[in-house]
Amino acid sequence: MSIQGTDSVGGESLLRRNSVRFAEFLLSEQIVKTASWFVIGSVFVGLVTARLIGRYHVPIEVLVFLFLGQSLFIVGFYYLQQATFPPKYHRID
Repeated sequence: MSIQGTDSVGGESLLRRNSVRFAEFLLSEQIVKTASWFVIGSVFVGLVTARLIGRYHVPIEVLVFLFLGQSLFIVGFYYLQQATFPPKYHRID
């Protein structure tokens, strides 16, 4: 009986620690900056989309491909920056 009680208390403590870590992660500076840039970018994308559809009658498919292409370009650029090359390809300064 005491072993089951100990396990449940340990589990609650572990759950509480994980919850605190998750909250700290969500409120970390990098996550807040990323989320704020995502919101700002989404507002601009919404404004541009509404303007292009309303005033210039651009087909929605063209806009989807445009924003998809830009997103894939940004993701590719990010991964290109993360890539490391073997030492023999590094520039000699």
